[in-house]
Amino acid sequence: MYPTLRTNNLHGSIDYTDFPMHDGFGILPDQHVSGMAMHNYLEAYARQHGLLERIKLGVKVNEVSQLPDKTWKLRTSSSDMTCIQAAKLIVATGVNNEPHFPNLHGVNSFNAPIFHSGEIGSHFHEITEDTHVQKIAVIGGGKSAYDAVYLAATHGREVEWIIRKSGKGPAWVFPAHTQKPVKIRREVSA
Repeated sequence: MYPTLRTNNLHGSIDYTDFPMHDGFGILPDQHVSGMAMHNYLEAYARQHGLLERIKLGVKVNEVSQLPDKTWKLRTSSSDMTCIQAAKLIVATGVNNEPHFPNLHGVNSFNAPIFHSGEIGSHFHEITEDTHVQKIAVIGGGKSAYDAVYLAATHGREVEWIIRKSGKGPAWVFPAHTQKPVKIRREVSA
């Protein structure tokens, strides 16, 4: 989480029908929902529906098995509970819960910070205010790469945006054709 983080959803398009995102979250109509507003909204939703008491954060699940009665048994490594039994199991670790770093030749001798987009919050000052940082390279074409490029560029940094030759990733950010100064078709993979 960092101060300028935004979702790619506009106000009114991302909230639950039984809990509208009201003005108290600080998002006006036709604005993108900020990361902090989204966090506050989801926390308020969980609090209103009594979900916070049912959520255990920071617990590592070591083993999952289904019992003969079709319930689930989880063994954890936490100190306050070592076994949980539940009627339903939802695995919600995220598609990309482990940061992916490409193998780059010479990375061990590179004399500058290298970090994943998931760590932008802890490097926010370096990107936005550190006068020693003049140029930033961003590798990737997804939304988090777009966010990193935008953050760095809007804070006066020169940005080298490195995207694979196939063009996969950022196609949703750009229109299919550029109109000015000449009309050209952007590379889009099938």
